[in-house]
Amino acid sequence: MRIVCAPRFNKMKTAPANLRSVFVLLAVAMAGLLFFRVAHAEDALPNRLQQARELAGLDPKRARAALATLRVEATNAGRLDWRLSVDEVDCRVLTDVDEEMAVRLAQAGLDIAGDRPTGPALLPWLRLRACHAGARIDGGDTAGGQRELEEVLSASGADALRPAHAMALLEQGVQHSRSGELLRGQQELLSACEMLHTPGLERDLDLCLGHLANHYKRMHDFDEALPLLLRLRDDARARGAIWDASIFALGIAQTYYARGDWPEALEAFRESLAASETTHDPVGQSYAEQGVAAALVHMGRAAEGLPHVDRARNLLDPKEDPKHALRVTLTRAQLLTALGRAKESVRELQHMEAKLRAMKDDLLLTEWLDTDANALSQVGRWREAYQALEGWRVIDERLQQQRNSEQAARLRAQYNRARDTEDLAAMRQLNEQDQRLRRAQTAAVGLFALLLLISIAYALQKFRLARQLQVLASTDELTGLPNRRAIIGYMQGMVQRGQRVGTRLVVLMIDVDHFKRVNDTQGHAIGDELLRHLSRVLPIGLRGQDRVGRLGGEEFLVVLPGASLDHAAQIAARMRDKIASTPLIATVGELRFTVSIGVAGLLTSSDSVAAILARADAALYRAKNGGRNAVVVDGATEPVVARLADA
Repeated sequence: MRIVCAPRFNKMKTAPANLRSVFVLLAVAMAGLLFFRVAHAEDALPNRLQQARELAGLDPKRARAALATLRVEATNAGRLDWRLSVDEVDCRVLTDVDEEMAVRLAQAGLDIAGDRPTGPALLPWLRLRACHAGARIDGGDTAGGQRELEEVLSASGADALRPAHAMALLEQGVQHSRSGELLRGQQELLSACEMLHTPGLERDLDLCLGHLANHYKRMHDFDEALPLLLRLRDDARARGAIWDASIFALGIAQTYYARGDWPEALEAFRESLAASETTHDPVGQSYAEQGVAAALVHMGRAAEGLPHVDRARNLLDPKEDPKHALRVTLTRAQLLTALGRAKESVRELQHMEAKLRAMKDDLLLTEWLDTDANALSQVGRWREAYQALEGWRVIDERLQQQRNSEQAARLRAQYNRARDTEDLAAMRQLNEQDQRLRRAQTAAVGLFALLLLISIAYALQKFRLARQLQVLASTDELTGLPNRRAIIGYMQGMVQRGQRVGTRLVVLMIDVDHFKRVNDTQGHAIGDELLRHLSRVLPIGLRGQDRVGRLGGEEFLVVLPGASLDHAAQIAARMRDKIASTPLIATVGELRFTVSIGVAGLLTSSDSVAAILARADAALYRAKNGGRNAVVVDGATEPVVARLADA
């Protein structure tokens, strides 16, 4: 090889000067072209990566295909920072679709990077680890994922690494919120969103705000969750991100549903369903179909809801999302019960009980217990229905206490954070003044803080007292049910809503038969116990929006929003039968009693509360005069069912 090349080398050295200049110019031009192409590629790939991330909000499959191309280019260019950035975006896309695949993909990128890379690769490496840790936790490796998040948080304290710190804090906040540590999760999510409020991190901020809205839903703080979700959905619509818009629309629908706004929830579920069908997302379709069915059952349109819940079941893989599979089955049982097919409902509910209790999801468990009580009461299994209702009451009270505690803690934390910000500004101003003024101002701040603490303590005491007075003012002392003012107030709200949106409303006026005889023969203590017993039996089988209250004496009122007169008459008949067959077990022995029920509903848009109550009272009067232990519907000529013999 040397023999062949040496003459050429020597010939080059003896070439004319102008020829050598040409070679030099060509070499410079080639180097410039290469530099331009490298510089252009370095500038283009981040832009294309951002475009792929925006595409994920429209079509995740196309986004993943674009990311696969970018991954090859980054690898060929030897740019580890590009490769890790691509993997992090791909991991985020996969987290919403397949956590197991997200873990594998992120792990492959981390294996290539090795232990803690340096330079420009450090930030994307930490961000990829945060996504990897979150996917591990979602996939069941909670301990390993939490350890990895703590490592990322510890390694990302520098200002240049704040985006990675924020993403790790976001993942940690999500997990704490989902596991019930609501206050801690909220503080972490708020801090993460504040860090991500930076140009260039808009999609990261959207992700954070979406999780924050879900957190507010868990706390039943719907006034905070709904504006966030509406804004995120509108932003997604504006940039054409149909996939993201469908997810945010689903969150909006679930928020309306939790508030009991059934028509609004139905509209939002249908919007999410349409968007999921456009993006060919079967998981999103299943969630939306189940939501449509659940809203319809609350609106008294169970027959329309059954095809939707069946489609939700057919679109679902129970192994991939076992909790949603249980929720679909639960909704189907509610529909079957509403359609009078309670035996089928009971069978479905029994089959899911073991899985549901093993999942330890109190919110889902309370919904199952309520549905089970309703179905069991329809088939006449009153004792089991009563036990299910008692189980629901215990868990619901615990959840409500937890929500109230977390809500109070959240308000305190927000107030303290605002005060801390003001105090910091005051301190900065004081530092600009001379030493004597600083000492005087410091003393003033101390006095102010003391007065503020006293004021806060006083305000909290007044707040607690006001809450207690509010509860006392709206609760019947004997039965624990809403008192006359509270139940009439609820009825007034439902009447106004019915007049506004055209929904139906029916009330049941209930009176204990021969109650004076019980007081005269058994004593007022037994009479009081009978009323308390009745207050526990009446709510069995009612829906979430139905309310039972005590008007006074032995009279009770049941408000049934959305119910027809026929449906309400059936409910009243079941109540009458249930009460007649559920005696009071008292110290004097078994005491059987009956009730008479008058049924009346909202007739016109100008109908008033007083008019409806007057018609219900007139129907009750007819039931009493007809021999008691009967149900009479306003306008009907005969009782709904044949009157039983007096107990």
